Amino acid sequence: MTVWIAGFAVLSTRGVSARLRFTEAEQALGVLGWHGFLTLSLLAALYYLLPRVARREWPSSALVSAHLWLSVLGAAVVAVALALLGWQRAAGPEDLAAAAPALAAAAALGFAVLLVGHLAFAGHLALLLLSPGRAGRDE
Repeated sequence: MTVWIAGFAVLSTRGVSARLRFTEAEQALGVLGWHGFLTLSLLAALYYLLPRVARREWPSSALVSAHLWLSVLGAAVVAVALALLGWQRAAGPEDLAAAAPALAAAAALGFAVLLVGHLAFAGHLALLLLSPGRAGRDE
């Protein structure tokens, strides 16, 4: 969250705002905020609450870890690719033509990694709720 707030503070300064306003750099900050902080915070709450509600433990700690790291990696790749794309767009059309396809592909790859991570969560949630599983502790 600190990076997100610091990014908006830097983006709001006059010189940076004049250069990067209405580019992909703002979207990069949105990805950091929504996927990097808010979504992961809400998912952490679900990882804590759902086993207590279902009275079962999560079936696989490896899937929990995979979801976390795929989400972090995906959000980081998307944010960096969009920030670089925004910087290149601000630099001018001659620089953008060379870098834009590779950076857009990197952002798409990051979103694909995010999707795989969230599908791992959905599958793990289905295993938690639909399988008999082992009983969790009563709290």
